Amino acid sequence: MSASAFTFDHVHLVSADPHAAAAWYEEHFGAEITADTMARGAPQIFLSLGGAVLLIRGERPGETPKPAPGFQDRGDFSSHNRWGVDHFGFLYEGCLLYTSDAADE
Repeated sequence: MSASAFTFDHVHLVSADPHAAAAWYEEHFGAEITADTMARGAPQIFLSLGGAVLLIRGERPGETPKPAPGFQDRGDFSSHNRWGVDHFGFLYEGCLLYTSDAADE
């Protein structure tokens, strides 16, 4: 199977409040909600963000999600000191000072 058989599809997040999380991505990054559904007993919200799909779902029946560990300062880098997703990044063109100020409000 060649690498060309695969394309990026989505980033999938699990949130205690998926509607609030989706609203945050709308407000701060200009994401657009494209679907608000239920799947396997949990809210599932699809957003379009910079040409990518961001999917945010809530807790499914029988799940007991645990909070993600905090980051630890390691001097010249930060680490959550766990296997798994480290981060996903966004590119931004514009005034980061404005973006930083708006995020603090």
